[in-house]
Amino acid sequence: MKVLFAASIAKHINGFHIPYLRFFKEEGYEVHTATKGEEEIPYVDVKHEVAFERSPFSTKNFAAYRELKNIISENDFDLIHCHTPVASILTRLAARRARKKGTKLLYTAHGFHFYKGAPLLNWLLYYPIEKLMARFTDVLITINEEDYGRAKKFKAKKVYHIPGMGVDCDKIAQAENKREELRKELQIPEDAFVILSVGELNRNKNHKVILDAIKQIQNEDIYYVICGKGGRKDSLEIKAKEFGFSDRLKLAGWQPNVSEWLSIADVFAFPSIREGLGLAALEAMAAGLPIITSDAGGIKEYSEDGKTGFACNAEGAAGFAKALLTLKENEAMRKEMSEYNRRAVRKFDVKNVEQILKEIYRGEM
Repeated sequence: MKVLFAASIAKHINGFHIPYLRFFKEEGYEVHTATKGEEEIPYVDVKHEVAFERSPFSTKNFAAYRELKNIISENDFDLIHCHTPVASILTRLAARRARKKGTKLLYTAHGFHFYKGAPLLNWLLYYPIEKLMARFTDVLITINEEDYGRAKKFKAKKVYHIPGMGVDCDKIAQAENKREELRKELQIPEDAFVILSVGELNRNKNHKVILDAIKQIQNEDIYYVICGKGGRKDSLEIKAKEFGFSDRLKLAGWQPNVSEWLSIADVFAFPSIREGLGLAALEAMAAGLPIITSDAGGIKEYSEDGKTGFACNAEGAAGFAKALLTLKENEAMRKEMSEYNRRAVRKFDVKNVEQILKEIYRGEM
């Protein structure tokens, strides 16, 4: 018995799917992956290097399609599970003949690019593609209710909704508190009010709106820490310099143990323009942080305005400023939200998600 996991980059497999690679290994399967990147992946018998490009318009994806088609034709896979937009399209196209021979094809949509309020271009490009590709899908899995409602109208044989990819609530709750150590390392006063964000420094993560909000507040006790790397690093630093905020913006880069970094903060900011669900904000809830979020996509599954924190329009700096100032000035509210978040996030615990997804797998094995 053989199973193939396909995703654009190895980092995605390592970030979300290790428990399921282990599950198939324990079930006696030979486990294959098809990804781009040299990163090691545990529980894998055969790792296929496939030259995926993230852009759906890249001509290099023709070569990736041919590579996938050869991999699938040379291996009699019982089950294929694909992830990420480009890899999932190419895999489903490459596996059409295999499906006719009995291979089961599963696809997890980690957040459709078409959603309420999405740019028209996203709807014109991604909606028809996903609708067509669903015809080549035995099981379509979504991670938020909005996507699930749309996916049910597609022609996939089965459609499921799962509560994200799972948060290890116990691990986060037991993480070492490094508040004092990390603040000292970043030269942040112990009594400062610290906002933390975790995510790639790109347009979608929308960190600039938090800088705009901080500028509106005009309070020198506020510091902003971002864990992540990406192409917007320079523009964020330039904006902070323009605002006279350079010494209070701390770009910490990518951090392998985010659960420890959560202890540095008083609140967590998650202002994304688009999110399938948003693991970083759920991890912050598990750490007991109030969350200030946008009201985009799957974030609405857990961000409850006035309970978990505050939900704001992604483009509205004034809304974020009001939310930040309210929480800064109300320690009792922060404590109440902290306790509520630790309870509410349990719905998204990795143990619950693993149980649901394993039952889906067993139904197709």
